Amino acid sequence: MRKRKGKWVWSGLFLAAMASGVAGWISTGGASGADEYQTLISPPQEVAAKAAGARAQTQAAVAWAAGAKSWLVAWREGCLNEGSTEIWCARVGEDGQSLDPAGIRLAYGKGLRSYVSVASDGQNWLVVWGELSNGRDWDVRGIVVSAEGKPQGEPFLIAGGEHNQCEPAAAFAGGHYHVVWSAFVGSGLPNTPGNGYAIYGARVSPQGKLVDATPTELVSNKAYQAAHPSIASGGDVLAVTFVEQRHNRFGGTVINWILLDAKTGARKHGPLPPTSDARKSGRGLGGKVTARWLPVAWNGSSFVTSVRMAEGFGGGSPYVATLWTLSPDGAFQTTRTALDGLEQARVSYLTPHTAVAFDGEHFLYVMENAQDAKEPKGVKGQGVATHMCIAGWYVSPDGTKIVCGRAKGGFKIAAEPGKEHILPAVSAGPQGVCLVVNSELRGVEDIKLVARRVSLKKASP
Repeated sequence: MRKRKGKWVWSGLFLAAMASGVAGWISTGGASGADEYQTLISPPQEVAAKAAGARAQTQAAVAWAAGAKSWLVAWREGCLNEGSTEIWCARVGEDGQSLDPAGIRLAYGKGLRSYVSVASDGQNWLVVWGELSNGRDWDVRGIVVSAEGKPQGEPFLIAGGEHNQCEPAAAFAGGHYHVVWSAFVGSGLPNTPGNGYAIYGARVSPQGKLVDATPTELVSNKAYQAAHPSIASGGDVLAVTFVEQRHNRFGGTVINWILLDAKTGARKHGPLPPTSDARKSGRGLGGKVTARWLPVAWNGSSFVTSVRMAEGFGGGSPYVATLWTLSPDGAFQTTRTALDGLEQARVSYLTPHTAVAFDGEHFLYVMENAQDAKEPKGVKGQGVATHMCIAGWYVSPDGTKIVCGRAKGGFKIAAEPGKEHILPAVSAGPQGVCLVVNSELRGVEDIKLVARRVSLKKASP
């Protein structure tokens, strides 16, 4: 990891270069070899089909507000190799139809904006993102959006100052929004003890006011670098998963976690002690880690996240995710349930984005799904290319059983010949229903966000 902005720009460019697909209500079956359940997937709907000047709608984040009876989808408009990018949003009703087809522009102007996250207090939403508008380093900004889709005031600063404050993630619990992010701390040689990334956090009121003027250091950079946080609310606690990377780079990277008090935002449990051997720990992530690598969700009694071990030289596939559970008292253990999104004959070391949500009955885990795409008729010498789809798996509340979807390949949520689908996001809504959003690549400057309602039902006898 690096202190300078190049690291963050490269990540966005790589994902945008991959770039992003089911008509009618689609019913699919398959529960680990049985047809006990079927999935219902609505036709894809553009989130903001009439958004002015839309060219590259990527990095979607989504959250449900029960009081508003709608989801808010937020995204980055533009690519990180440009002079500026923007943050937009739009509401999607509980029927899966866009309520704001023209979109709502939240942040714009000179500089780059990226790494969007959304949380809801049940009525309104907080949208947060990283912003590089000062020409030097990244800051974290946010804005509250009302149930009616109205931005409340102007974007406000959540974390700034010297060096990068980036990759924010947000959740709501205990009467406040909780925002966590990666912060570069130190003035010495980067990637040495005390000079690298750490995890910080702050609370924001439902009205969009900073509760903690001074951010709280949640995970230090003294023993290792800590970055790529994800966060989920779980009643009295919040879980934050993050990537632990040893300073010497030979110890590998592993998943680590902390639990926060929902009222105060203070750390209650974790992190685990520094890991000397990533492979032996069982929590190894390899060297292909990117943002949104460690999604986490709450089922009412415990959290579920995933571990993927990926090395570029003979290691595991980043498409194989093994589910782990984290209890409110800090017990962290594997379920040994593995979900494999790679359906190519050859091993791929691309880093697929993933997301997870709990719909009140099951977890829905979604992942970019790599398939072989044969060369077009009449085109010679190109060989077999990669076709990107979005796959899903329904998993039991305890994370131990795949309820619907093949272990390898899952069930298809977005899969259309000639279209590429990337960067999925998912949020639970009404009981038993999730909204899955992803970027659909239609051309070099034509990447649009599409949304689908996904639900599960018992198969007919």
